[in-house]
Amino acid sequence: MLNLRITSHSTHEDYVAVQRDTGVLPISGRHFVGIISVCVISVICALPVGNLVPLSFEASPVIALLNRGTSQNNEQAYLQSDDAATAANLEMTADAGSSENYDDVDLPSALFSTQAVDDAVAAARRNGSDESVDAFDDSSFAGRDTPEIRQRFTPGLNSGDDNLLPMPAEETASLPQNPYKEPEFLMEKPAPAESSENSENAVLAHGDMLPPISPIIGFRPEHQPVILAPQVHSAQENRDLADTAIEVLAHGTLPQISALQSSAAASQPRPEGTWYSQTVRRGDTISGIFDHLSLPDGTLAAVRKAAEKGDLKLQIGQQIHFLIDPKNNVLELVKPVSKTEQVRLTRMSSAEAFIAVHEPINAHVEDKDQIAAFATADKMPSAIEAEQERKAAAEEAAKQKALDEKTARENARNRPRLVVATLAKGESFQKVAKRLGLTQSNISQLTSAVSGKVNLKRMGAGDSFRVLFSAVGPSAKITAVEFNTARNGKVRLFCNPVNNNFYEEDGYKPVTGVFRRFPVNGNLQVSSPFNPRRYHPIRHRTVPHNGVDFRMPVGTPVYSPADGVVTYAGYMRGGGYTVIIKHMGVYSTVYMHLSRMNVSKGDTVRMGQLIAKSGNTGSSTGSHLHYEIRVNDRPVDPLKVDLPSGSPQLARQRREKFTSTVKILKSELYQESLAVRR
Repeated sequence: MLNLRITSHSTHEDYVAVQRDTGVLPISGRHFVGIISVCVISVICALPVGNLVPLSFEASPVIALLNRGTSQNNEQAYLQSDDAATAANLEMTADAGSSENYDDVDLPSALFSTQAVDDAVAAARRNGSDESVDAFDDSSFAGRDTPEIRQRFTPGLNSGDDNLLPMPAEETASLPQNPYKEPEFLMEKPAPAESSENSENAVLAHGDMLPPISPIIGFRPEHQPVILAPQVHSAQENRDLADTAIEVLAHGTLPQISALQSSAAASQPRPEGTWYSQTVRRGDTISGIFDHLSLPDGTLAAVRKAAEKGDLKLQIGQQIHFLIDPKNNVLELVKPVSKTEQVRLTRMSSAEAFIAVHEPINAHVEDKDQIAAFATADKMPSAIEAEQERKAAAEEAAKQKALDEKTARENARNRPRLVVATLAKGESFQKVAKRLGLTQSNISQLTSAVSGKVNLKRMGAGDSFRVLFSAVGPSAKITAVEFNTARNGKVRLFCNPVNNNFYEEDGYKPVTGVFRRFPVNGNLQVSSPFNPRRYHPIRHRTVPHNGVDFRMPVGTPVYSPADGVVTYAGYMRGGGYTVIIKHMGVYSTVYMHLSRMNVSKGDTVRMGQLIAKSGNTGSSTGSHLHYEIRVNDRPVDPLKVDLPSGSPQLARQRREKFTSTVKILKSELYQESLAVRR
């Protein structure tokens, strides 16, 4: 329904249609278009760098969009392009070096090794992470100021009381302000006993019910008094000592409090034994020290139960003192917790629990010079016995290793061309392989060949394998292998004699240009050439330039020049976003200053696959691609190094030759007569 309203703002009578208030704000068409335009621009600006919008004025968004195309079409165009034609059009710009990187990364050799491939593949398939943390470091303890501790060490308390002896009200009111913080439970009122008429009688009644004890008072750095250990006295002596302790805490100065502590500690009986000293070294843990000294696990558990969190945290160079009785029981363990304080975990016999005492450093000896006379922990009876056992075990292991190596050499000498085995319960692949004559070199080669397909360390009972050699004896080469496991099923690989790499039956697919020289398509401009003696204009010294810098707009597609495995894909200081690929044999390639990475560590890439897009990240003064080729981790000039390449006819010939080789090896792999020893 419409409401009609007559206005008188003009000379004519106008009738205006007014919509009811529905809560919806009408927007005109041009406003709607404006909002949509702002949203589109915002989305474009938020896209990854180099994906649509470049970071350099050298390239416009239109060029970046044109560079995208479809991945499949771009990859096909790259494969069909001619390296020779590209090299003929290669241009060395006049202002070479204007966009080069003067802070390239000194890449570690580990990124270019065969092991890097195994690590990268394993990382790509790893789920979760292992944590190895000493259990004590995360342990917790409720503290010594607890009802249970008070119940054990407070005089005149029964099992249901949670208070210390009270102070008379008239004495409390007259006390001066004490600069040292007192525990709250010292000022709590005791619950009256039902059978007592006053607190004094209640104390005597309670004292008669429990063994008469008196507290040993200890002080932490924050001057918090705590009950530490018991000392037997009569009920009356208990009350007198407690009154004295509270009076000193309330009125006393620091020397008086220290004197009280020393007096109480002096009256406490101490266990007897021999002191030993252990110095903490890098990598030590409290459990590792106990294990090295062959101390009982139960003792360690008792120590951890009594200690507070942080008491057993080790620092390199600290000295831990052990008091050992004639039966090799730990009666005291002393360890520094700061430069001025130590924790002493003490007990009178091995049947008792440890009690934690925090005291000044070296308070467990009358003279600190006595510590120099402590024997080293390796002289403990248990440590001496453990060391003798370790030496005997090492000698036995050495003898067994020598025997195993001798047996392995004999087995390898008599090894047939074909090795066939099935793992029994409790056996590992390495153990079975050595027994059948495979050398450690053979095992390493197989591990590398099946990397990413079969984990030889996880083979179990019922898993089987076949290994075919080129001849009889230890000098023969592996030509074919088959693994049949419950985890991975059947995996069969054959060695290609052209490059000595292992492929599945249909896995070898050589194409035109086995190793392309350039990782990009089209005409190229070299802004900074390969120069192992480049002079650094900022550092004023020789800093090698291990690759070639190609000037190109941000977002230019970068392709893998050969098959390989990505051993690194991430951000590096100087190099920005970086990708490293380990190729067949001895070759590796490096790509720096990328704006986008299309692969991850552990990915297997084929020749011509889009791996990244060029950019201007890291220490770079202009959009370009830093490209390296390394042979056995040695940087070479990408424009001059000899690369394995060939024509389409050669690629087809190699494929046919591999197919015929597979037919022969496949038949021999199942020829049981080759497995008979001669």
